[in-house]
Amino acid sequence: MAMVAAALPLLPGKGEEWRRWAQELQGSRHAEYAALRNRLGIHFERSWIGTVHGVEFVFVYLEVDDSAEICTRLASSSHPFDCWYRKKLQELHGLDIAQHHRSLLLEDPFDSPAPGSGDCAQEGGTPVSRMQEIDTQTIHTLERNGNDG
Repeated sequence: MAMVAAALPLLPGKGEEWRRWAQELQGSRHAEYAALRNRLGIHFERSWIGTVHGVEFVFVYLEVDDSAEICTRLASSSHPFDCWYRKKLQELHGLDIAQHHRSLLLEDPFDSPAPGSGDCAQEGGTPVSRMQEIDTQTIHTLERNGNDG
């Protein structure tokens, strides 16, 4: 299983629309979205929205069967829900998935053991993990403090 991440900037003023879309995917269109994730080989997904240097981003973490195929499958699908989903990516992010494919995803090229296992590299006494989770509390704290970077 591959782990991939993406940081996708939203078009200006699209943050609230993205939030409504996310609610729709978790609510009235949940079954269709689950089927799309199954078709794409997505086993786990977590998304966050936050502001970096005045630009709203959606940060996505995925665990997938085949990271090399996920964008290609979405771009080439003719399933009505998948077409609708691609259109929303275009409207919210200005993203044409058919043109970008693999350039959207960041892959973690190495694994590191869990903290406390004794095998982690240490930096200043703190285990260096391969991916730190950015949660909404952290993003809101950064926004409140005016420190967006």
